[in-house]
Amino acid sequence: MMAQTVQTPALSVINGGDEFLNSRQARQLRDHLRGDMPEAEIISLDAQDASAADLWEAASPSLLSTQSIVIIDNLDKASDELVDALVSFAQEAKKTHNLDNRVIARKPQGQKGQGILNQLSRAGAQVIAVADFDVNAEFTAHQRTVTAQAAQRIRDVLGSDSGAMAALVDQLCDDTDANPVDIAQVDQVLEGSPEVTGFQISDAAFSGNAAQAIVALRDGLSHGIAPAAIIGALAAHLRQLTLSAVDPRKLPNGVFRSDWVRNHYRKESQGWTSQGIIACFRALAQADSDAKSSGADPLYRLESAVELIARKGR
Repeated sequence: MMAQTVQTPALSVINGGDEFLNSRQARQLRDHLRGDMPEAEIISLDAQDASAADLWEAASPSLLSTQSIVIIDNLDKASDELVDALVSFAQEAKKTHNLDNRVIARKPQGQKGQGILNQLSRAGAQVIAVADFDVNAEFTAHQRTVTAQAAQRIRDVLGSDSGAMAALVDQLCDDTDANPVDIAQVDQVLEGSPEVTGFQISDAAFSGNAAQAIVALRDGLSHGIAPAAIIGALAAHLRQLTLSAVDPRKLPNGVFRSDWVRNHYRKESQGWTSQGIIACFRALAQADSDAKSSGADPLYRLESAVELIARKGR
């Protein structure tokens, strides 16, 4: 829900975020405005082909309603004519205090369209920056909580797809009354996913449970999980474990999503040596090579790599 302490200006720009997050922010603002304008007509325009005349027609009284909420997609591709019209619309509304017609313009992430954004901001538009997806905040919106391990699993498996993460949180909150939601419940919902299988094998191997990891490995391969997905999960885990020993001031932002994640890998790195880490990377590289070679059986190399990881590279 949009938390507004002052009246929303006539023109708002939703800036940044991926397509899902940007679109959701626009829908939330639209729904907030409809609370004060229940009879408003909802009109959609695409800045790629919309003209100034299209804007003025949409943002004017019609036979259907004296109020309107106009949503404009692809602001970064707007023509100079349309941008000038938006500037005039914002300035006129600010001068006359006429808020019967509202415009929500959506600008995708990236530098393209930054000049347009600056022009509209100077004209009085409200610019709403889209925040990155936050798993914990998503659960909070459902009045639920999630364990750190479960939140990390969601990011590991679906972290590049905010829409999928939001849908998963919705499903978890609908399917279980648990509070907090834990990693077992996340894995149950994601059962059969190649990424989840890879991370389950990885978790078992790095905890020293070679037998459990190999059973999961064989089961995953028998159900069609590609060796590359398993190797990728093992390699990613090994990289995180390696980076956990580096002074955080020397690491780029975002390497670890939270202190809990970094501390988890640091604790797990106890007992590892540089030689052991190098040996495991080499074993994974050999397994990857075998997996890509026609006629090669990746199972032997993969099992050997898993066993080596479970022994901390010894």
